[in-house]
Amino acid sequence: MADPKKLTQMTEVTLPLLTDLAYTVINPGSVPQGMKMPWQSLLTLFLAQNVARYADASVINNKVHKQLWLAGWMNAITSGCGDQYLDESSTNKVNMGSFPFDKDAIEYAFVNVAMPDDYAGGDVYAKFYWKHLAGTAFKVSWGLQAVGFGDGDALDAAYGTAQYANDEGGTAGHLYISPLTAAITPAGTPAAGDFVSLRALRKADDGSNDTLDADAYLIGVMLWYPVE
Repeated sequence: MADPKKLTQMTEVTLPLLTDLAYTVINPGSVPQGMKMPWQSLLTLFLAQNVARYADASVINNKVHKQLWLAGWMNAITSGCGDQYLDESSTNKVNMGSFPFDKDAIEYAFVNVAMPDDYAGGDVYAKFYWKHLAGTAFKVSWGLQAVGFGDGDALDAAYGTAQYANDEGGTAGHLYISPLTAAITPAGTPAAGDFVSLRALRKADDGSNDTLDADAYLIGVMLWYPVE
């Protein structure tokens, strides 16, 4: 076993690299053993144990996240998208509600939620569920931004910076699910239980990533949030 005195004399590192080695002492039986492993291996082991606590957890950027389906969208008062569009499939009568976003102007829809009690605070991520009913050149750029409020906070505060997920449709009336956005930082630094307003938009002025020459219909958004 490694000399305990020498271990205690090692220099402490507050922010080790994932390739750095961590030294520890384990006792699998009657004889303690010294062991070393990269921090990446320790992190992977720790995350696996935490993911096992949640049936619906995912690991994003080395943090455990849970999913939250954002329901109850409404079109914004200023620069809002179109009213909710209700339709059903022709054969099996599957009903669907969605919001149309214009091809020429940036428009918004919003939803308000109270963050779950296990929300650890910090960045969130999103995927967009959407469709189109017509059009060509099928790229759409969806964005999401957020602002949080605690008890007693003024409700007139600016949203945080929007982050985008670029996707591509192709067949009218089919479901499309975007990639995950980059990290979305809610303004106001919300915590567990705080009220958060989220605003979705179509970045119609992005000539490279938004080329669909027709309305894009937002069905819903899946949010990933970090847990304690």
